[in-house]
Amino acid sequence: MTGCVLWYVHDRGRGHLDRARAVIPLVRAPVVVAAGPGIHATADEVLDVPVVRLPSDVPDRPWRTVGPWHHAPAGPALRDRSMALIDAVRRFGCTTAVVDVSVEVTALARLLGLRVVTLRQSGYRTDAAHRIGLDSADVVWVPQHRDLEPIGHDTDRRWVFTGPFSRFDGMMPAGAPRRPVSGRRLVVLMVGRGGTTLDLDAWRDAHAPAGWRVVIAGSPHHATSCHVDLVGCREPVLPLLAEADVVVTSAGWAAVADTVAAGARLAVVPEDRPFDEQVVRARALADAGLATYCAHWPTPHSLADVLDATHSQEPERWRRYHDGCGAHRAATTIDELHAR
Repeated sequence: MTGCVLWYVHDRGRGHLDRARAVIPLVRAPVVVAAGPGIHATADEVLDVPVVRLPSDVPDRPWRTVGPWHHAPAGPALRDRSMALIDAVRRFGCTTAVVDVSVEVTALARLLGLRVVTLRQSGYRTDAAHRIGLDSADVVWVPQHRDLEPIGHDTDRRWVFTGPFSRFDGMMPAGAPRRPVSGRRLVVLMVGRGGTTLDLDAWRDAHAPAGWRVVIAGSPHHATSCHVDLVGCREPVLPLLAEADVVVTSAGWAAVADTVAAGARLAVVPEDRPFDEQVVRARALADAGLATYCAHWPTPHSLADVLDATHSQEPERWRRYHDGCGAHRAATTIDELHAR
């Protein structure tokens, strides 16, 4: 095993950094993280490895991407980011790259002569850019159970389905009881950092369903009404999830994994994301009987129906799909490739 692993973290949403937080401590090889301006400061704070700050790759005026790529505008912005990645490879002696996520960075890493692990998220990813990126990788890492990830085409031995995982795996004792406050069960509405369509204004003066307390977390807003609390961004969020009987959240990878790790029942709302990522994930979870599918965020008037549909779930069913070992499998996969 020689050289360092370069780990590229995309800076929209929180799942990319959460995966890095869970897996990097388990990787035997030395790791350096490359992160853009939207997430660099947080990465530097929560990761115990060097973090290279990448410049923004967004041009100061519109540029058209030519060719099959998702984002490859001509101009200094992308040029500077690419050069920063090349400099990190040279400076730290990187010989392997983990890319979460970017087909362009995957292709660059391949052309730099690195071994490449590229992460494949949920959704319809059969476009030309994804085909180039996935075909260019030594390992295609899918952080999901195979039965919950409809791919739509054949896979080969390069594809590794590690199963989902959370930075909170193993922190909740098996069968830990919920802790109701004042005799009311808790439902948490948890919004993601990639943007949400939840109508927060509708909840500011709302009443909770009978027998329930509602906490809305993840937005920057704070407010309190009749057993409804907007609590802003909670970090760490595990104590809140551990108290919840039901969590209604976006169908983001990290939000789902954290809810499962906390042992709460789950309802998912697919937010608008590229390639229908969250729609595909939400439907797969609902089809497996692991989550209630909500086409839209519940309103104060519709939440009771969502709770009725969700409360009969058995969180123990998740053990087949989320066994607490996904991060270890991912680390082993990375180390095995790095050792070639």
